[in-house]
Amino acid sequence: MKLTTKIGFLILIITTGCDIQINKNININDNSSINSDLIAVNGDIHIGNDCEIQGDINTVNGNIYIDKNCNVKGNVLSLTGLIIINDSTEISGNVSGLSGQIKTRGVKITGDVVKNYGNISAFNTRVEGSIVIEENADIPEKLRKVKVSLGKNSIISGNLQNNNRQVLALVYIEPGSVVNGEMIDFDISESLEDFQNE
Repeated sequence: MKLTTKIGFLILIITTGCDIQINKNININDNSSINSDLIAVNGDIHIGNDCEIQGDINTVNGNIYIDKNCNVKGNVLSLTGLIIINDSTEISGNVSGLSGQIKTRGVKITGDVVKNYGNISAFNTRVEGSIVIEENADIPEKLRKVKVSLGKNSIISGNLQNNNRQVLALVYIEPGSVVNGEMIDFDISESLEDFQNE
């Protein structure tokens, strides 16, 4: 599902009176098991250690933090915020964002990582799908550069794919990390220092 479709779907959920938190953060304690979607508007979502979430994690104008050894059996979506996912966590769906950064460390993602703009940092991460930069004609000029950093034995089973001709997509691939699919409209940066100073 394209990111723009996901955004429309999330707006539909919000406007149909689904159980959500507005102007509040959602904090899930360690060792919790949640059998529903978690949705916040103008609030952050923080998932503690050793949690199982049987549903999607979605926020508008908020950040998502997922601690160690969690299992999310759904998608993770932050429209305008930061997404940080930590060690030994598995995401069964996609990890998506319109803006803001995505940072993963020691994570397995079954689906795709999808962005319109904003940087992606994957450290010791396995993505079974692809990393995709979606088309969006409304990206501000100063944000039309997306940087993807793949560090410490990260594996991308699918493609690195830039579908937005208005965006310059750069990737740094640390030795030991691999992209098994194609690199489509991505430029390769030879050193992490040069990459960070782009």
